[in-house]
Amino acid sequence: MLTKREYEILKKLYDESEKIDVYTVKKSQEEISEELGITRQALNNHLRELKELEFIRTGRKFIDLTDRAVK
Repeated sequence: MLTKREYEILKKLYDESEKIDVYTVKKSQEEISEELGITRQALNNHLRELKELEFIRTGRKFIDLTDRAVK
C-alpha cells in the first residue's frame, strides 16, 4: 500500500515526466527532493520502496515510471 508521501512523489514524477516509450523524469534526486521539500535520504527511501513495488526504474539522473505507476 502506498503512503501519502509515496503517492505525492509518484504524482510529482508523473507531472515532470515526458512520454517517450516510458514516462521519464530527467532530474537528480537532489532536485526532486528540494522541490518536494524533503531530504534526499527521505526521497531515496521512498524511491527504494516504489522500485520494490515495481512503480519505477531508476538510473543516473533519471527515473522511469512503469505502466503500473501511471494506471
